[in-house]
Amino acid sequence: MPVADVRIDDALWEPASRLRRAEWRTLIADLLDEATFLAAGPRVHLRLAVRGKAAEVIAMTDSGEAVLALEVAAERLGPLVEEYMAIVRTMAADELGPARLEALDMAKKVVHDKAARLLGEELAALAGEHEGYRRLFSLVVSLFVDTTRLPLTHRHAMR
Repeated sequence: MPVADVRIDDALWEPASRLRRAEWRTLIADLLDEATFLAAGPRVHLRLAVRGKAAEVIAMTDSGEAVLALEVAAERLGPLVEEYMAIVRTMAADELGPARLEALDMAKKVVHDKAARLLGEELAALAGEHEGYRRLFSLVVSLFVDTTRLPLTHRHAMR
């Protein structure tokens, strides 16, 4: 089931700013360009939503039938999103030296990898590879946190 497209739940999409929607489009394009999920079978459309502090991923056929519905529990995902964003906010602080920024960037990568492994476990039915789950985590973070309001967060989309 190759992924034809990825859409954000209307409850998130509709009230979002133009800038936030643009960021989501970029993260989705990166995900589709660089990640492989569900490589075998008919194409599907992924829908991403936030339910409380949990992330929901639904794979649907062209006709709109849900063939896969997965949720990443808030108890598992929330702490990683919070840790990732704490590192990003620290990186945005003024007057950090290059060595401190480099250490924080490494810490951010470690959390990003840990989150990708978690998504790989929780969403194993998507049959993706590590880099795909890294890209998916970037998108999931942007669903929980309006990263367009924070400096330096856009670097995560380039990694």
